[in-house]
Amino acid sequence: MERTKNKFYVATSVLEFVFASICVLYSLILIIGMATGTLSETIKTDLLAEYGSATPEMLEALQMVNSMIITMIVFMVGSSAVMYVSGVYFLKYSNLTDQEADEKWGKCLGWTITAYFFGGLLLGGLATAGLCAVQAKQRERVVGGTANWTTSTGKTVNMSTGVVEQEDVLAPENLEKIRVRLEKLKALKDTGAISEEEFESLRAKTMAGLTPKKEEPKVNPEDEKLARMTERLNKLTALKESGAISEEEYASLREKVINETK
Repeated sequence: MERTKNKFYVATSVLEFVFASICVLYSLILIIGMATGTLSETIKTDLLAEYGSATPEMLEALQMVNSMIITMIVFMVGSSAVMYVSGVYFLKYSNLTDQEADEKWGKCLGWTITAYFFGGLLLGGLATAGLCAVQAKQRERVVGGTANWTTSTGKTVNMSTGVVEQEDVLAPENLEKIRVRLEKLKALKDTGAISEEEFESLRAKTMAGLTPKKEEPKVNPEDEKLARMTERLNKLTALKESGAISEEEYASLREKVINETK
């Protein structure tokens, strides 16, 4: 089945990886600064310049700034993890079939909302464009019924490939065809045109039509064969009864007609 490339999802995925890497880089810089004390000393120097001395208010402000930095580190690390995972999924969903696009619609919508929270308007906007401009159209082809078409005999046809995917062999139209064929065969047996053994052989072949098939010719050759055999046997019988051909000639021609039909 054909897949559709969603370039918006690809762009979203790339930017997710880039933004996540930037968050990781800034987090490492802050962690190293906090671990070595360099960042704390810089903040302390700035606060001393503002307060003039190590007053209780300055120490409280220093503690508050350190808490904010730790919170920022935790947030950036968490955000980078989410963006890395989101990038992987957007890359995965950037090449879907129409059926997969319909099945994954809810997940893609969820990751699009996530892109707004952790990536802002840029990532959220790109993800929304991919969702609405590409995936929504794929979904419409499935939900709207244009991807498949069901015939009157119960066959489901894939409109994009033209392949008959399934067939309801017990559809009324199909059963009616089988009934007509069986009645013709029984009539031939009752008139003596075919033997019991020949009838059973042809009947088994007709009943095989109830086995599901992938696709079926527009004109069933079995109907044509049966109609031709019936016509030829009836004409041979008329020739024999009129004396135009002998019993031996009739038997030879009759066997030939039946063998051609098998």
